[in-house]
Amino acid sequence: MGYQAFSDCEQLTKVAYVGEMKTADCMVEIGAFQNCTSLTSFAFPQSLSEVQGWTFVGCRKLKEITLPKSVKKVGDQALRTNSTVETITFEGEEAPELTGNPFPFKESILKIMVPSGKSEAYKAKWDSYESYHSKIEEKS
Repeated sequence: MGYQAFSDCEQLTKVAYVGEMKTADCMVEIGAFQNCTSLTSFAFPQSLSEVQGWTFVGCRKLKEITLPKSVKKVGDQALRTNSTVETITFEGEEAPELTGNPFPFKESILKIMVPSGKSEAYKAKWDSYESYHSKIEEKS
């Protein structure tokens, strides 16, 4: 998904991918959904490998973000929306690499969900993001 591909599409409310994208490196580039102020629902393709920065900045109605197992890297401000995010879910058994500050402000995120039995592994890999460790919960 290209650089600022849907940026400022204020009427866009939902994005859903079915199946996988057939590319070697499926990624969402910088600002792809920036300022999509009506976006409430987003489902990444199951083959996604990277979410670059500033993906959801300004998406004030987006309350839940789920990253598929295939994600290996999350960029600076990639998951920031400028409003409260109820849940960010990581489906991968291994924590992806984080660059910069990918999360919303600590006060603006309620919980970060990870696979059952993986919270300590995620915390260990994200040791420089210790201020977010209290937000990490395991899916049951």
